[in-house]
Order: sequence, then structure tokens, then C-alpha cells
Amino acid sequence: MNKLLTLYDIEFKRIKKIYFSILGILIVGNISYFIYSLYDIVKSVEQILTVRGGLSLLKTDEAYKFIQGGTFTQMIYNVTYFMMMCAIIWCVYYAFAIWYKDFSNKTKSVYTLFMLPYNKFNIFISKLITVVSFIYGVLVSQHILWLLEMLIIKGASGMTLSEIIDLINYNNTFGFIFNIISIYTADIFVFYIIAPIVAVTVLFTSVMIHKSINKIGGFIAVIYILSILAIYVYYSLTYLVFSDQLLLMNLTYFLLVFLISLLLSYKLINDKLYV
Repeated sequence: MNKLLTLYDIEFKRIKKIYFSILGILIVGNISYFIYSLYDIVKSVEQILTVRGGLSLLKTDEAYKFIQGGTFTQMIYNVTYFMMMCAIIWCVYYAFAIWYKDFSNKTKSVYTLFMLPYNKFNIFISKLITVVSFIYGVLVSQHILWLLEMLIIKGASGMTLSEIIDLINYNNTFGFIFNIISIYTADIFVFYIIAPIVAVTVLFTSVMIHKSINKIGGFIAVIYILSILAIYVYYSLTYLVFSDQLLLMNLTYFLLVFLISLLLSYKLINDKLYV
């Protein structure tokens, strides 16, 4: 465990300034757009009532109708969700960069890591923990912000949190696939805890494949990722209307992909990987 923590500390120090900057931008962006949206409603109500009352107008029936209509909450959700996805995409980019870019450029960092008196697979696990913790940090930060925003909307409109969540999911463009915001523990566990681990493990494994097999390694890595995605899309569409079965399928498939990727990476990094 101490070895993993040491390696994690090395990885975290390499990127912590940029990562906290990304989180800062996410938080400031959320707060700024939410305040802008509130004042936009206030201005609309002022035009309707031809009075000036500031934020106190959020308590009026007109403001309530704007909020309950769904457009207000949906726009806040869409914009902040886009911000969150941009932050996660950066984490995914870093997941590629810390393996692929280091190896391709033959940097001092990767040579130093592989010269340490540790099992090579510890390096894989430490990098996995680093990137997953980054993604968790983004997800947790955004969901805390969403909760605070919904509490403010609840106070202003009198709607319950469940009603606000249902309103967002109902107006969600991708609602035919899944509910973005979930209030169910099982969904949260599968999509917000297990899925990031599986996704990063698959990405890392694809890089292992690419760097371990001469000439066609890159092609095999792409096929590996596309095959996993294709199977996921196929069974998701097959069990679309059976939410309980789909949840069980997701849990089973994610765990299976994770174990296969982990075993494959262990084999490649210890026996095949070249720097």
C-alpha cells in the first residue's frame, strides 16, 4: 500500500496545479451561469409586472411558472453538464497522456518510474487511481453544485427536489437512453462509481496493447475499445425498456470488462511492454 501511495503521490504532483485549475473553472462557471439565469428570470418577471423588485421577485407566481415550465432548470443543467463533461474529457485526455505521450516521447518520467524497485503493475494501478480520483473529484464537485442549485430553486419555487430532478430528466434530450440525474442508489453506484474505473482501465489497457504489439498494436487497441462499446450499445438497446435487467446487465458487463482489462494489462506490462 505504501508503494502505491508513493507512486500516486508522484503522479498527483505532476498535474495537481492544472487539475485544481480545472476544478476552479468548473465551480466558477457553475456559479456564474446560475446567477445569470436567476437574474434572467427576474428581468422577465419585471417586464411582465412592470415593477423592479430584484431577487425578491423569485417568490412571485410569475417566477414560479418560469421555473416550473422546465426551460430554466433544463438550461442550467445543459450548460453545467457541458462544463462537467469538458472537465471529464480533460481527465480522459490525461489518462492517455500519462501513458501514451510519456512512452512515445521516451520522457525521463517514464524511465524513472520503470527503474523504481516496484512491481510494474503498481505503476499501472497508481496511474489508474490518479485518473479515477480526478474524475471522481469532478463528479462530486458538480453534483454538490447541482444540489446547492436545486436547493436554491426549491426555496424559490416551492418544488421538491424529486420534482426538479424529474423535470430535468423529462426534458433531457437523451432521456430515451437513461436519466442523467439519478436518485436511485444502484444507478449512482454503477454509473458514477464503477463506470469511471472501467472506462479508465479500458483506456489504459488499449495503450498497453498499442505499446506491446509491434506494427498492428494500435489497430488492435482501437478494435478492443470499439468492440466493448459496440457490445454495450447493443445490449443497452435490447434491454432499454427493462430498467432492472439493464441495470443488472450493466453491472455484470462492467465487472467482466474490468477484470479482463486488468488481467490483460497485468500480462502486457510485465511481459510485453517496451519503452
